[in-house]
Amino acid sequence: MTVFRITALSGSLRAASTNTALLLDIAARAPDGVTIDLFPIGELPLFNPDLETDLPSATIHFRAAISATDAIIIASPEYAHGISGVLKNALDWLVGCEGFAGKPVLILNAAPRAHHAIAALRETLSTMAAQLVDSLPPIETITPNPQQGN
Repeated sequence: MTVFRITALSGSLRAASTNTALLLDIAARAPDGVTIDLFPIGELPLFNPDLETDLPSATIHFRAAISATDAIIIASPEYAHGISGVLKNALDWLVGCEGFAGKPVLILNAAPRAHHAIAALRETLSTMAAQLVDSLPPIETITPNPQQGN
């Protein structure tokens, strides 16, 4: 059976995060043939371009997960009219990741009035060559990533 893999990123580290809860609920409701894994971005070190030549293991694991996934869902809280530092840090680590460019990315927010964070995230992701989508297409219409190994 072919599996369609989605990596979910929560921009909140709070134990009671509504954005993380939203992603976990979506993952629990995933149809057969779809897996949604929440990647723990809080484990990533602070971005430092000097480390690009000898990447920390958490960053290697993160880039590998992103490269192997078919799509990404990001749920971002809004902090001071922007995205959280932990989410921006994760995205900074992906700037040099060839497996990220062109990847379908769905942006969500559990709060109905978080339009500044969504706008900021759209701008950042567009700059990074993400394929921003308003919803993920039906599973039957998508070809899984050949790198993932079914």
